[in-house]
Amino acid sequence: CLEDGDETLRRKTLDLLYKMTTPVNVEMVVARMMVYLTPQADEYRAECAGNLSDRDAAHNLMRLVAEGTGEDEAADAELRTFAVRSYLGLMEKPNLPDLLVQVGVWVVGEYGHLLHPQQTPESVQELLCSLLERQNYQDPATRCFVVTAMTKVQALIEGGVSDKVLSLVKRYARSLDYRVQQRCLDFISLCQHSATMRQVLPVDASCEDISV
Repeated sequence: CLEDGDETLRRKTLDLLYKMTTPVNVEMVVARMMVYLTPQADEYRAECAGNLSDRDAAHNLMRLVAEGTGEDEAADAELRTFAVRSYLGLMEKPNLPDLLVQVGVWVVGEYGHLLHPQQTPESVQELLCSLLERQNYQDPATRCFVVTAMTKVQALIEGGVSDKVLSLVKRYARSLDYRVQQRCLDFISLCQHSATMRQVLPVDASCEDISV
C-alpha cells in the first residue's frame, strides 16, 4: 500500500504501521517506513514523522529501546544498534519535527557507542554540534536534549573536549532559555573534570537506579 498512487491510502497505511508496532516487529516496521520516507521530500517526511509522533509514543519508544524485551539480550542489543544507525541517518535531514529530534538525540547519546569503531564518538559529536546550531526548532527543550546527548558522548572521547565544541557550547551558555544555559554550564563544568564525567555518565546506564 505504501507504493500505491493514492496519497490518502499511503498516509492511512503509515498510521496503521505505527499503531501495529510492537517490540517483536519494531525493526521490520521501522525499516519499512525508513525505506519509504527516505526518498520523499523533506516537507512530506517531516509532516509524516510529526503525525506519527506524540509524547506518549515517544516515551514508549524510548522505554522500548532502553529496556528491550527483557527476554533476549542479543536481540535487545541488535534493536539498539539498529535504532542508533537509523536515527544517525535521519538526523542529517534538515527539516525534522522537534519531538523526533529529541528522541533521536536521546538514542544517539545513550547508545551511539554501539556503532564504534565504524562511527567514532568524535563523528557523533560533530553531528550533534550541527543539530545544536539549527535555527528551526519550535521547542527550546530540543536544544536541551541535544546538549545532554553531547555531554554523554563527550564522556566517551579521550583527550578532552575540542576547542570547536567548547566554543559552541559556551556560546549557547548565553542562551535566553535558562534550561539551555544550565545544560551548557553542566557540560563545561564536567569537561573540566573528565574522571567525574565518566563516573556520573556511565555507558548504557539509562535504566540503572541511582543511589543518593
